[in-house]
Amino acid sequence: MLDRSTEMPTGSSSLHEAFLERASARPPEPYALSAFLVLRLVDSVVRGVLAPSALDYQAAACDEHLAETVGPSVERNYLHEIVRIARATRDAKTSRILFPPLLAYAFWLEDELRLPEALDVLDTAWRISDGRDADEEVRVLLQRGRTLRKASRYDDARGAYAAAMAMAEALQDRHSSFMARVGTGIVLMKVGRLRESEAMLLVLRDEAKIAADHSVEGHACQNLSVLTLMMHEPKASVQHAFRALRIAPDEATRFGSLVNLGVALKELGRLSAAADAFQLVLREGGADSEDALERRGNTLNELLEISARLDDRLAFERHLRELRSIENRLIPDTRFDFHLKLGEGYAQFGDVASAEREVREAIALAETHHLNAYLFEAEARLEILRDGDASVASAPPSRSAGWEDDPQTDDVCSELRAMAEG
Repeated sequence: MLDRSTEMPTGSSSLHEAFLERASARPPEPYALSAFLVLRLVDSVVRGVLAPSALDYQAAACDEHLAETVGPSVERNYLHEIVRIARATRDAKTSRILFPPLLAYAFWLEDELRLPEALDVLDTAWRISDGRDADEEVRVLLQRGRTLRKASRYDDARGAYAAAMAMAEALQDRHSSFMARVGTGIVLMKVGRLRESEAMLLVLRDEAKIAADHSVEGHACQNLSVLTLMMHEPKASVQHAFRALRIAPDEATRFGSLVNLGVALKELGRLSAAADAFQLVLREGGADSEDALERRGNTLNELLEISARLDDRLAFERHLRELRSIENRLIPDTRFDFHLKLGEGYAQFGDVASAEREVREAIALAETHHLNAYLFEAEARLEILRDGDASVASAPPSRSAGWEDDPQTDDVCSELRAMAEG
């Protein structure tokens, strides 16, 4: 049995403050209070303080509150399922059956970037633990590590991953141990320990390949492609990303690899191949969620830039029309990038007045939304335009200077072309 004292942060409580804060906001979040009531029901079930009749009454009250909340939603479905399983614990004689619906809800909250609430739900799930140190506990720790990483709580994330790895190894669960190491490698990358991260991910990639764990190998390769881009090694990034694209069984890793391929190939000056990669993202990315919409916006921004650099005005206008149609639904960072790339594109085509207008719009967005990291870049572009250099966005039309032909990159470009035409 493992020492559990370091697996969860000290001071975690069952008061569910994150949901109460949203419930008290103006306007309040539609399901925040319902979620609070559902999680309090789970707390009561876990503590074993409810008689069967009281459990039925409290579950019915939660269902009634959910029914009265305006409009069906994905979140309401998750909460209904938690209530349903809470009722079922009476016959199952165990609260461990609540692990799956709670983890599913926490994952959805994480995907929505409602990170404090996701962590609250994971704390709730952890309190179900009865000391068995079983698969469910490992999943809670892995999911917690990822959520903490997204929240930039890197020390806490490493602690969660370390606990997950120790528990997985005790259970002889090699896949989960691998995934904990992937998470640790990503944390090292996030805090700037790039060479240490690279060494860890390379070893993990090779071990996963020997174990025929394509999911872990794909994750390792996809993150190595991000890492090598950060280290200004685009050729290596292309190879890592393409390997991940070929072997990863999950859609998210494949999409991430395609994006990395596009960025690395663009940096190498392989603009047509980069466009093929981004077109594949559009073709396979769907459009049913906010995440898919944001991915589409970022991808169209890249294609807008590439079409300008290739002097393809027809493609430029086509991508511009689609971006205009979704602009108001994009987050400020993506809208900033859109206007900056649009300004660069107009400059590439010699329309300096339109270029200045769009760069000014990018500056206004950065100021309004406090995107300070981007503001300097946009102001520098505007200064260049004011100085009369309409080539602010100019770049070599097909190959970046200093990059020689490379057979391995050529092979990737050829395969991407075949995929795009397929």
